[in-house]
Amino acid sequence: MAASPDPSLLYVTDFSDASLEALHWAIPEALKHHLHFSVLYPFRLDQVRRKDNAVLSKKDIDRDASEKFEGLMENLLKSNKLTYDFHSEVGFLRDRIADHIRKNNVAMLVIGKNQVSEESFPELVQELNIPLVIVPSKKRQ
Repeated sequence: MAASPDPSLLYVTDFSDASLEALHWAIPEALKHHLHFSVLYPFRLDQVRRKDNAVLSKKDIDRDASEKFEGLMENLLKSNKLTYDFHSEVGFLRDRIADHIRKNNVAMLVIGKNQVSEESFPELVQELNIPLVIVPSKKRQ
């Protein structure tokens, strides 16, 4: 799906329970601020299921992510009258976020605390010129 030229809230997910908690925080914020809702699922190919074929692994991961996103659309996004798009991208979390922000009109970034690594996130925070919300998990990890 093409990105919206309208200001957007970028929600980053790994489809974990903790990142889904962040989703429940992000949707009302997008509605409140009249922001397009952009979902980013960054992943690494070292997660491959098919060791012999990275292309097929990427397709498998993309398909699985799209199916999970479709489930979210049915349950949460469509019922809230949000405009939205979904991006499944190969790469490091920090790089994919920075690239998405650079190429799109992102007004706010929302991510679950479990996705934030102490090694890579300080650099991204230094680069950001938009609000960043890190949503803590309600469950102790």
